[in-house]
Amino acid sequence: GRTALIALGEGTFPLSEQLVLAAGEKITGEGAEKTTIDLSLLTAPTGVDKGCVVMDYDDNLLGALRVSGKTLPGSQIRMSKGLLDNVHSINSRYSGSGSGNNAQGLGLYISGGIAQSCVVSNHYSNSMQVHGFGVYVAGGTLEDSTVAGNRFYDGRSRGHGICLTSGVVRRCKIYDNGKGSLLASDKGNGVYLSGGTLENCLVYDNAGLDATAGAVRNEGGEVRYCTIYGNTLGLRQLEAGSVAINNIIFGNANKGATVDAGTFAHNLLDGSVPAGYEANNWITDNPMFVDAVNGDFHIGNGLSPAVARGAEPLAEVPDDFDRVVRSETKPTIGAYEYSQIVPFSVQISIPRSRWGFGDTVVLEDLQVNGVTDISKLSVTWYVDNVIVPGVGCVKPTFSGLAVGLHSFRV
Repeated sequence: GRTALIALGEGTFPLSEQLVLAAGEKITGEGAEKTTIDLSLLTAPTGVDKGCVVMDYDDNLLGALRVSGKTLPGSQIRMSKGLLDNVHSINSRYSGSGSGNNAQGLGLYISGGIAQSCVVSNHYSNSMQVHGFGVYVAGGTLEDSTVAGNRFYDGRSRGHGICLTSGVVRRCKIYDNGKGSLLASDKGNGVYLSGGTLENCLVYDNAGLDATAGAVRNEGGEVRYCTIYGNTLGLRQLEAGSVAINNIIFGNANKGATVDAGTFAHNLLDGSVPAGYEANNWITDNPMFVDAVNGDFHIGNGLSPAVARGAEPLAEVPDDFDRVVRSETKPTIGAYEYSQIVPFSVQISIPRSRWGFGDTVVLEDLQVNGVTDISKLSVTWYVDNVIVPGVGCVKPTFSGLAVGLHSFRV
């Protein structure tokens, strides 16, 4: 029988038919490394617009587990409402050809709700028409997630990592997508936008056979406060309604950006500024990343041109990739606000044996170099990316935690 809360333990749980969550239904595991929903036995649904796991209610929850396998054309998870929290979507394979096989989001299809702290990786297809090998976002929010290693063999596609037509993608790492193509007609090795907003994201090490495709291909969306590094081509922008503002575009094989139309302002790039956009865009030979080769794109020096030039303040983007508050007058260009304060974060799992919703976690006192009296520090705690007021540095205590994995950040 089905109940409102289904708590899965450690192990692999094969799914033999489509799972549609009813109103109020929640499914949680013990973490993506311990609990797996296996889709490899599914023979239906077979439509490209179908999902193996479906969430259509505001109070639906799928969390702290892995979803793996699938050879069908639809998505592993298709959501229009609800919360997807700490779910790993991996290892789907799809073969098809022709315009009738326009698969959208082999891993996730999001048209509403929130997907957070997820990993979407290793989805593969040789279909001619797949948009969003990892994730297709047609609404809602994808945040604090990783989209990596999604590949294709023979396809004309849009967004090998993410295809974004509406909604918001924020604070995500998007890397190592798009490699392996035999055709040079793809659009967006990392992200393709025809709408929606990409903000505070890291887009790096994405590649494709077509050097003009762009790691971020913008045909009508808004790209703001992103760091785009080490790709075949950084940014390719078309369409009059497109916006790219406050981004670092650096270290890509084809330097700089290719911009045909739209708004392009307050960006820091190597190579040359696109013709007609020389005002309020700047060239640099060193943004002063901490360690770009190993994926650390924090700004390591206050003399960086990302700090000195400064971004255009945007009230709708008050903080950065780490949720560090941005300057209201002269924020830093790129995904990270320059700060000498390094955030602390930890993940803690509440085991399945604790069935209640009143569980409490007490952390050790914070230790900060150079600070002898931590009680005088003013800090902000986030639990699962939500501010928890009234918690300090001495024996930080958090109550009311449900079964599953939780993130703590200060």
